[in-house]
Amino acid sequence: MGTVYKPQQWKKENGKYIRTGKENKYWWIQYCKDGKVYRESSKSTDFNYAKRLLKVKEGRLAEGRAVDIIATKTRIEYLVELYLKSYEVNHLKSIGRAEQLAELIRKHFGHLRAVDLTTAEMWRYREVRKAQKVMDSTINRELAALRRMLKLGMQEDPPLVVRIPKFPILKEDNVRIGFFELEDFIRLKEKLPNHLKVVATFAFYSGMRAGEILGLRWDQVDLKNGTLRLETGTTKSGEGREIPLIKDLKDTLEWWELETRAAYPWCQWICHYKGQKYQSYKRAWNTATKNAGLTGKMMHDFRRTGVRNLIRAGVPQSVAMAISGHKTDSVFRRYDIVSHTDIVQAGEKLTKYHEAMAAQAHQNRDKQGGSDIAHNIDPA
Repeated sequence: MGTVYKPQQWKKENGKYIRTGKENKYWWIQYCKDGKVYRESSKSTDFNYAKRLLKVKEGRLAEGRAVDIIATKTRIEYLVELYLKSYEVNHLKSIGRAEQLAELIRKHFGHLRAVDLTTAEMWRYREVRKAQKVMDSTINRELAALRRMLKLGMQEDPPLVVRIPKFPILKEDNVRIGFFELEDFIRLKEKLPNHLKVVATFAFYSGMRAGEILGLRWDQVDLKNGTLRLETGTTKSGEGREIPLIKDLKDTLEWWELETRAAYPWCQWICHYKGQKYQSYKRAWNTATKNAGLTGKMMHDFRRTGVRNLIRAGVPQSVAMAISGHKTDSVFRRYDIVSHTDIVQAGEKLTKYHEAMAAQAHQNRDKQGGSDIAHNIDPA
């Protein structure tokens, strides 16, 4: 037989907890199953509501439905651990970012039980992060991580989460559309140090991800046949692929290999600084883009450029996706950027089309002995 009660409040003094003599604001319920005692707050000051809730809980226990009882005790802090474990088990490369997100979620929501998480609580989180000058898109990623945690809890057996509240995900308007024209690339390349020229040339002509380029070794390059092999497990998607080396990129690699073999014969890395694989190029990149008058350009803009150039060159989309490593049409199309030059060229093509149509119409009227009404010309 369960009970409805109001527990006394406690406070900490001199390292010990003592009763205050005051009762809790809310009614609590207590019930048992197989010798195990369950206690939870009704979150209500209404005694009759608490009694009804107790009967519901006892009824579910009698039917053998104890799943939601387990779920009511699940804390988000435990779901954070499930989230990180999923990254470790699946050997996901973005575990570093996942750990950052997990720390934020643990800090703001870890003390809550999953059943206590509400949309209002998440709106408060957004306000806190906005006050810290964090962009909406970043906050969306953080809340998406929280939603993933809840879904993982739902997938457990028995489920640790029975309800996922509505998430306040805001519309994002920060999609980058940056790309490099050939003139921009040449101007930037002149300002880059030699070790970064190789990275930029790879990025411009291949559209590869920066992380993939930095991890390249000489044994992956076949200069004789003009191809580069990305091995399975080294790419973001985990799938291997082959990339063609066009003349400028091939010439750059041949030059850089001679430089590397002469000074650092032991170096296995294509992208290196004094024979050592380097992890970051931001400082040299920022200096070069500033000196080239291209401040604000990002290395990832080369990836968009590479995809666009593949399409402009007439490469079939399926082949272009195999080269760039995109797995979905939607993301691939987002990288197919339309530039100002594309718009101007479209206008020129449209002008030529209309001129041809007008000329054809003029010829047809001449054959029929009519006048050129379109140009207001009097045949007489």
